[in-house]
Amino acid sequence: MPVQRRARTGGRKPYTANDVINARRMMQIVALSAVASLQLQWTRSLLWADSTSAFDDEINLGLFWQSHCQMMSQVALVLYSAQPFFRPGVTYMVGPEHYSFERLERQFGQTTTCKATFRFEAAHLRRLCRALRFPDVMSDHNFSATGEEVFLYMIKRLSYPATLSTLAWDSGRNISAQSEMFKQGIEHVYHNFAHLRDNRSLECWAHHFPMFAAHVQRGGRKGRAPLNNCIGWVDGSNQFVSKPHLNQGIMFNGHKRKHCVKWQGVMLPNGIMPMPFGPINGSNTDAFMLERSGLVRAMRRACKKVGAIYQLYGDPAYPQSHWIGGPFRHSPLNYDEADFNSRMSSVRIVNEWGFGRIKINWAFLDFENSHKVYLNDVQKYWPVAQILQNCHVCFYGNQVSEYFDCKAPEVEVYLSNNM
Repeated sequence: MPVQRRARTGGRKPYTANDVINARRMMQIVALSAVASLQLQWTRSLLWADSTSAFDDEINLGLFWQSHCQMMSQVALVLYSAQPFFRPGVTYMVGPEHYSFERLERQFGQTTTCKATFRFEAAHLRRLCRALRFPDVMSDHNFSATGEEVFLYMIKRLSYPATLSTLAWDSGRNISAQSEMFKQGIEHVYHNFAHLRDNRSLECWAHHFPMFAAHVQRGGRKGRAPLNNCIGWVDGSNQFVSKPHLNQGIMFNGHKRKHCVKWQGVMLPNGIMPMPFGPINGSNTDAFMLERSGLVRAMRRACKKVGAIYQLYGDPAYPQSHWIGGPFRHSPLNYDEADFNSRMSSVRIVNEWGFGRIKINWAFLDFENSHKVYLNDVQKYWPVAQILQNCHVCFYGNQVSEYFDCKAPEVEVYLSNNM
């Protein structure tokens, strides 16, 4: 049977259990102070009654009004401290059934609705859960759930932004359990697949660099690319966050006129995006992010393995080297230089396709009100979503892999980094 829960919310954010405890302590302190002020006022009124001169009357009258104002301020503090107990609540219903593969197969079958809701088909969800090595049971403090339930809830939460009270009926869990499940799922993928977040995720593709360069040079529907040693593209993307209450300037991006953190992404012609780097404060540049990420050093090591020089192509914001290329930036350009820039820009757009698919399939990343840099693990959401997007490419491909006719590996091969 469904269980009815009551959660207190309202205003800008709901009150937590710590807020209620602090309110009780404040009420006790303020109540004792109000009683002391009342006793002081009563004592001073008795002295005023016993006064014999006009001068004493004026002094006692001033003291009386001072005590009265002090007591009224204490009463106002008591009422403010008691606000969590009187704030209107939001009633939500907890559903009767938790997430499970059996429920998804019974509810969706082989229809495309499951893919629209969970981004993967039911059979592929089972396979992905095994590949991500989710345990049978996951527990922490007062929370316990099966691994498949945590996996499915993480996928559901990342796929589209929703309030926890809205997901309570669909997930069969209250707000506290939902928060714990999401945290456990994100941390499991983030920590157990660290090799998909650092330089190893790029260097493992070193022996495929000659094939990537051939696919890029062959180009797509708009013709051949002029470079014969380009194996991918590098670019940056912004993840908007809620306006922080401290250090707002370092998060503010002057170009977008919003607070954000920045991520650096690399796109390969098979649709895989390795080595996500970030977050970097929104006020920093792409060149600064490139230097901090160590991407040039990773490219140098990867090229040393194959004994040839290959490069990633970026926009004019990136400093050029043997391993990072870019368009001609001087002016005026001759015909050959302008033709080179035009033909390379037609293939460089694929990096924007990759960032776009991440934000479309995992729309939770684009909901800035859920990303509070001092409260949430903002640094973990994007890498986990990018890993899941790469798994999505392994199952279904994407626009980039079709454009260059370069197939992604099987999901088990990708997650193991054994290319």
